[in-house]
Amino acid sequence: MPTCQNCKHKWSWSETVKQQLKSKYICPYCGQRQHLSEKSQFMQAVLTLLTSLAFIFVFTNIEESWVSLLVLIIVSITVLLVTAPFVTELSNEKKQL
Repeated sequence: MPTCQNCKHKWSWSETVKQQLKSKYICPYCGQRQHLSEKSQFMQAVLTLLTSLAFIFVFTNIEESWVSLLVLIIVSITVLLVTAPFVTELSNEKKQL
């Protein structure tokens, strides 16, 4: 779980997910804006890529209905939401990959 680089308070899983859904990382304890570290940006990109590749692999090998596709999309999004907080690291400075 991420830790605020300003107040050093560790965020909970639910706090991290809430901040990710808002696309803003503002510490719920000190109110300071945080940014994803370069390592975290890379790990989340890899996680998204792996999930997308798995999605494409399954979809191309299974010729099912649109319901199966919808279920697969929901599962993919759920996997990303559940695992992303575990690879999230914060930084005081905004850095792009």
